Amino acid sequence: VIVLCENCFPSDGTIEILSIVPLTPCEECGKYDDRRGSDGLIAHAYRSNPRKNNHKGSNMKVAFCVNAREKERYVEQAVRGALSQTYPCEILLSDQGSKDRTFSLMRDMAGVYTDQVGIHKVRLLQCPVVGPYSMRSMNNHMSFIIQQTDADWVFQSSADDFSLPDRVKVCMEAVEKNPCSAVA
Repeated sequence: VIVLCENCFPSDGTIEILSIVPLTPCEECGKYDDRRGSDGLIAHAYRSNPRKNNHKGSNMKVAFCVNAREKERYVEQAVRGALSQTYPCEILLSDQGSKDRTFSLMRDMAGVYTDQVGIHKVRLLQCPVVGPYSMRSMNNHMSFIIQQTDADWVFQSSADDFSLPDRVKVCMEAVEKNPCSAVA
């Protein structure tokens, strides 16, 4: 991860924005960006974009991420939806410091699935982002998850969402027919 100001940020798509970080000098020119957002933060963190110019669906690595925090009531349904995908994926199950049984439920389901040797690679993560729940902490949680994969395509599901088994397959078929960089 590198930090660049707007002047040094390449516009060719070889770099992707990960998150906004506290006031930090640009690693390219050493200057501080003088624009401030409403939160006083001005620099952006970036990384090389592994998805650059690789928008065709076939032979592309896919990650299916389930982000959770204090969702023991719903998380089993979300994990079931992720594990039921008919398109091979790297499944990332990530908990952000839940004090309820969210993490243990994800761990148990991942263990049962791994023992069955399914078509997906399953990884269990514990997000180090701390603090009260907010959109910022949720976005930082997603940034953390995305940094854990080198997938060309990332599908996101919150712990209180449910995904049908062909969610990824249908989207990847659409990408194959109509090359693009995002599917909604």
